[in-house]
Amino acid sequence: MPLYPHRSTQWNIVRSAADVIAPLVGYYRQVALRDSVLGVDDTRVTMVITELLPDVDPNEPRHRRALEVLKRALDRGMRSITARMWAYRPVTTPLVVFDFTVSQHRDGPAFFLGDYQGILLGDCWSGYDGIIASSNEKILQAACSAHARRKIFDS
Repeated sequence: MPLYPHRSTQWNIVRSAADVIAPLVGYYRQVALRDSVLGVDDTRVTMVITELLPDVDPNEPRHRRALEVLKRALDRGMRSITARMWAYRPVTTPLVVFDFTVSQHRDGPAFFLGDYQGILLGDCWSGYDGIIASSNEKILQAACSAHARRKIFDS
């Protein structure tokens, strides 16, 4: 007989699992940031908005930003938003680290990259400009050949 747990039960399971694996995700992030070349890209994901906003830490900049975006969407009567899933891939380590943000604002990648030093390989998204400028020349940008190739074919 199939079991169909209530949505709140499913949420509690997901939340507990996230708390348990947080140290592992942090370790993977550290491993990725040790590489001298880090590939990055993002993709759009649809995030369904519920009436109940998540509890957030007011001292955590990422939480505050998420809450601002979600409150604005609720005020406008939106049922979903276009969020972002970022993928970070070190070149020498077979690992991909994912990071979710509620918008494409550069604070998400800036937070993830932290004190990264090396080459950031990605598309020419304008948000990287501010991240690279504030790194005091610790991050260099390299254009992704797949994105460049796509532009050549488009023209």
